[in-house]
Amino acid sequence: MLKTWLEMLPELEGHTAFLYPDGGGKPTVGEGHAVETPDDAVEIFGDERARAEWSTIRCALTGQSLHLYAPLTVCRLTDAKIDALKTADVAEAERKLDRYVTDWRSWPAGVMDAARDIVWNTGHLGFPMMLAAIRRGDWDEAAKESHRPQVQKARNDWTGDAILSA
Repeated sequence: MLKTWLEMLPELEGHTAFLYPDGGGKPTVGEGHAVETPDDAVEIFGDERARAEWSTIRCALTGQSLHLYAPLTVCRLTDAKIDALKTADVAEAERKLDRYVTDWRSWPAGVMDAARDIVWNTGHLGFPMMLAAIRRGDWDEAAKESHRPQVQKARNDWTGDAILSA
C-alpha cells in the first residue's frame, strides 16, 4: 500500500537535527525546513553559534552524505522542535495550496498528497499541465506532468504513484 505524504516525508526529506545544505545549497534542517537567513538559524536553534554555522553550511559542498555535514556544526534540534517545524511547514504548504487551487481539498487523497509534496518541495504549484490533467481526471497524464527534474527519482516516483492511486 502506498504511504501517505506525511508517512513518506521523513524518507523524502530526512529527519536531521543539524544544518545541512539542500540540493541547491540552502541551509536546511529537520524534515526539509529551509533556513533562509543566519538570523533564522539563531531563532530556530536558540543559539547564537547557529549564525556562523549557517554561513559554514551555505558554503559547503552540496550532495554529500548527511553524516559528513554533522561535524561542521554543534547546534542540534530536539525531535520535538523538528516536529514543530514540520507542523508549521505543512500548514504553510496547505495555505499556499488554498491560494493556488481552491478546490484541491476535493481531490482524491493521493492527488492531494502529491500536490502537498510539490508545494513543499518547490514552494509553488506552477504545473499547469498537471493541474489541467487533474481537473480532467486524467491521472496518467497528471502523474507524468508531476515530474520535477530537480528532485530525486524516488520522490518523483512516489508523487506519480500517489496521483495514480486516484
